[in-house]
Amino acid sequence: MPLYSYRCSHCELVFEKLHGMAEKLIDCEFCNEKKCLERIPGKINISATTSNAGKIVKEFIDSAKEELKRDRNKLSKQEHK
Repeated sequence: MPLYSYRCSHCELVFEKLHGMAEKLIDCEFCNEKKCLERIPGKINISATTSNAGKIVKEFIDSAKEELKRDRNKLSKQEHK
């Protein structure tokens, strides 16, 4: 289940709650005020994932280039029939 952050406009409390994606809280369980909660958008950290993926792809490409060089050298030393 996702973790959501909420802020109460009445008591100003900020808290996190685990619940399903379709569920949305509107009443504050701390001050018992009705229809006072607003969900705070969460932060998304894409840069770490993206840079790691780029590194993995670069390593794969470099490895493939080295393998091709070895194969090319090996084939150039063989006699052609």
